[in-house]
Amino acid sequence: MLLTQSVTESHSLKPLTSYGLSKLTQELVSRQLCQSYDIPLIITRTFLLIGPGQKPGFVVTDLAKSIAKGVNSITLGNPRIRRDFTDVRDACQAYYLLMKKGKPGEVYNVCSGTTVSIDDIAQRLISLSGREISIKIKTAWRSNDPPIVCGNNSKLRALGWQPKISLNQSLKDALNYWSKH
Repeated sequence: MLLTQSVTESHSLKPLTSYGLSKLTQELVSRQLCQSYDIPLIITRTFLLIGPGQKPGFVVTDLAKSIAKGVNSITLGNPRIRRDFTDVRDACQAYYLLMKKGKPGEVYNVCSGTTVSIDDIAQRLISLSGREISIKIKTAWRSNDPPIVCGNNSKLRALGWQPKISLNQSLKDALNYWSKH
């Protein structure tokens, strides 16, 4: 896993996608509610979540489901993009800690603080399946996808949180989930 310059809670927010813009809007509304109405909200910036039971439509889930269902090949968009994945069970622990120790009105990144390429995710899932599966690349893909997205979780770690579930365990659990469903 590659450690990169990571995004802290104080980084300037400049969304590149409509999804990013929707998340920024939610954060701005939350900040306004905190300031105007003294509602004690704790704001999280949660990076990509993975784990067993996640619905289709997310890269790890879609890959795990396809591999578990016995495909002979999988197709990736840009296999080189790197993302910061956190197991949903670790994220739940972070949210619980923030309810107890977080400061209302503050922003906290919920992330692993490391990145992994989509190709590496696919290779790990294939290895866990014990099968030979080819990888195809879909050349036309979203051009506005940033090459690397990595969060800095030091503010959350200062409250006592740390991720406990390894990436390999998350991938194994996701693959096992789809093998049973």
